[in-house]
This record gives sequence, structure tokens and C-alpha cells, in this order.
Amino acid sequence: MKMIEQVATALQGVLGVVAERLARETHFVQRQSKLGGGHFVQTLVFTYLANPDATGDELSQTAAALGVDITPEGLTQRFTAEAATFLQQLLAAALTRVVAADPLDIPLLGRFAGVYLEDSTTIVLPDALHELWLGCGNATEQGRAALKINVRLELSSGLCQELDHERPSERAGLGRFRHRLPLCRHHLNYQGLKPGTVFPSLLS
Repeated sequence: MKMIEQVATALQGVLGVVAERLARETHFVQRQSKLGGGHFVQTLVFTYLANPDATGDELSQTAAALGVDITPEGLTQRFTAEAATFLQQLLAAALTRVVAADPLDIPLLGRFAGVYLEDSTTIVLPDALHELWLGCGNATEQGRAALKINVRLELSSGLCQELDHERPSERAGLGRFRHRLPLCRHHLNYQGLKPGTVFPSLLS
């Protein structure tokens, strides 16, 4: 429950106060508007979470549920270069939020200064975004545009130490994180780890 509560609090801040500030800074909102930065991004997030292929009418219905009366055509007019910059900066702000789960109470973990779990996933984007988010090409079935999300979790404390995004074509392997791990004795690379592998030295 601790993680859920922290994520909920972080999202409320990002989709509210932070969104309103960034909307003004990026000039997405230049004057008082019924569709401010917060309502705009909430409309997109809530609608596309429910239906990734949502229509303009569905977006308009979500906006109405948030108290904003706007037509699908009116929403379409808000998809500008400023809107793209606003959403990109909001994504970057969201990735800086620190959350922590309940630590694992396992005696073995206490023998180490830190036990880190790293993973990543790739989200395929429309080809039109390939200049901003270059993918790895059709050979990997990722298409021309993609966004890669990297996460690092410290199991002893439950702290999400790093959440980062990048172009899949930019970096690979252990260098993908901005911050290096502390010097450690054992390092298991998930890229070469086989299921069921046993490391006796960790248990001795």
C-alpha cells in the first residue's frame, strides 16, 4: 500500500500543479483558459489509459467529466508544437518523482551495502515521432520511433533510485543509467542471466 499511496500522490502533483506550471512555461497556455495544462493532460491520460485508440469524441467526453466543455474540434486545435513541448517536459518531470516500496525483510540482503534490480521496457510510438524518439528499426519490430523506460530499484530499502527515459538507439547495456552503481563484488547482468541460475558464492 505504501507504493500505491506514493504513486497516487506523485501523479496528483504531476497532473495538477506541475502540469499547470509547465503549460505556462512552454507557452501552451498563454492566457486564462477553460482547458488549462492540468485538465488537458488529465484528459489525455485518463482517456488513453481506458482506450489507446480513443476518438476525439471520447476525449471530449473525458474533458466534460473534468468540468471542461469543449468539442472534439476544439481539442484538436490544441495539439500544437507547444503542446508537444509541454507534454515532453511533463514526462521528464514525472520521471524525477521518487517513490519507495516496503523494503524486503530478507537476511541475505542485509549482507550487502545494496542490492539493485534494473530493468527496461520499450514503448513503440507512431513513426511520425522518429525524429524525436528514434527506434531501432523494423528489424527489431519496434518501428521507426520508440521510447525506452529504464528503472532501478534498491531491494533492501525499497527505493526506486532511478527512473529514466531514452531513445532505444542511443544507449545499450549497463551504461543506460545516468548514475553508476557503487563498487560491488557481485554483478548479475540480466541480459545474460539464464532462468534457474545459482550463484553459490552469494549464499556462502
